[in-house]
Amino acid sequence: MLRTTGGTTLTISDRTDFMNGAEVSKRSGLGIVLAPGADRTITTRWCSANATEQTARTHFFGSDATGARINFTGPMVRLLAK
Repeated sequence: MLRTTGGTTLTISDRTDFMNGAEVSKRSGLGIVLAPGADRTITTRWCSANATEQTARTHFFGSDATGARINFTGPMVRLLAK
C-alpha cells in the first residue's frame, strides 16, 4: 500500500526490488500518481527457487508536484520457508 499524508501530489516513476539484500529487478516509467491524502494498492509477487526463509524490500523513486525528487523504502518483508 502506497499512501501519502502530505499536501502535495506525488508521482512514483521507478522502483527497485531487492531479495536477500541483492537487487533482483528494476522498473521505470511507472506513472503512479498519488494525490494528497490518497493511497494505492500495488501487487508485488516474489518467487525463489530456494525453499528457505527469504527477505524482500522495494525502493521507490519519483517526484512531487514541484519537481523535487523523492525516494522512499518499503519495509523489510520476511518470506517464510515452504
